[in-house]
Amino acid sequence: MRTFLSCYQEVSGKENPFYEPFTRNRFNPSKITDGAVVRIVFLNSLVRDHGRAYRALVKSGRPVWCADLRYAGLGEDGQRRFSFRLAKRKKRFVVSEKHALLIPTRAYIRPAWPNSLHLNDGALFKMGTVFAYPPAIAAMYANRSPVESSLSLAEFEENIRQDHPLTPGSLVSPRLGLFRMTALLSGEDPNAEYPYGLILRRENETYSELFGRELFMVRFGQQIQRNVHIAELELIR
Repeated sequence: MRTFLSCYQEVSGKENPFYEPFTRNRFNPSKITDGAVVRIVFLNSLVRDHGRAYRALVKSGRPVWCADLRYAGLGEDGQRRFSFRLAKRKKRFVVSEKHALLIPTRAYIRPAWPNSLHLNDGALFKMGTVFAYPPAIAAMYANRSPVESSLSLAEFEENIRQDHPLTPGSLVSPRLGLFRMTALLSGEDPNAEYPYGLILRRENETYSELFGRELFMVRFGQQIQRNVHIAELELIR
């Protein structure tokens, strides 16, 4: 698994299919206030899964400003989706949260992979999902459908939470490229395969809403792993 970490462009002289260029980029804080627009990095996995029509969103790991956010419900893959326009554009895109990493305007992120991938100053721990970031949820609520017009913000947010694909008891697998290498810390074989995992709970952390991040406690075989970022996991259906 370590061989295919997303920070490596090549594997044994060949292109790494799980390479994500955002891992090599630095992201500075922005003076733009999150709300009407939010800053999102779209992963190469979006093009791999949905084709070249989405290449305009994948800008070599650079973020794009997304406006007019709306909740788009669950996709066929069981993942929550959101729709949006690029700033000053009319075309709407619909994207699953698994292909998008939100970068709060307050965040400063430095490229320091793979060693500090999941440390407090690492990349993933300052990135999140639009469905856990209050300014993004407020924007989706403002653009809610007529069917949802009678809902309060709290009720709207609860509906999104109820659609979450990762709940206690969900079966997951490590996401190749983005999953942390705990084997490197434990002294085990870094190329050993991980078993499927079982979600035990969502972690309660003090600053999760500042970055829109969601962390989980997951059991992989006999090992319990804490603070697993949502981007590290693949849902098994």
